[in-house]
Amino acid sequence: MFTYIYSIFIIVWEILCCRFLCESFYKKRKYRSGLSDTAVLSLGSGAVYLSAYVFYDCMWLKQIAVIIVLSLTMYALFESSMIKISVLAILHQGVVLLADYATLLVIGKIFPEITLGMLHHPSVSALVTIISKILLLIVLLIIKRRTGRKAGEMLND
Repeated sequence: MFTYIYSIFIIVWEILCCRFLCESFYKKRKYRSGLSDTAVLSLGSGAVYLSAYVFYDCMWLKQIAVIIVLSLTMYALFESSMIKISVLAILHQGVVLLADYATLLVIGKIFPEITLGMLHHPSVSALVTIISKILLLIVLLIIKRRTGRKAGEMLND
């Protein structure tokens, strides 16, 4: 049960980080046919969870499904073309994977007794995930700070 709740929390965190990245470049939609931000983000989170469950064994199909869901979710929230939103969704997933691997490398160097086999232990897995998501947020904060509002105005359609 803890695993399911933990997985949902991580998915919601990553979708919020993607929203944060999109806010760096695009304005929010003013009129969205009655759907609130919470409803759109909840539907997106459920779709990502479902795609992660369905494509459990195939990493590449799971990443493609997550990018598609993130693109659709962010398209519903922000004023931009689907292509530009999709590029940001791909960038976001790249930053997520980069943060995950960077965290694994750093933890492997600091704690050499932690091996890949130990990542299945709940406490080690939680430590790696929390550090990875904090690193993801730091990278997104740097991106947002570097781009400012001028870049966001240039990227609008």
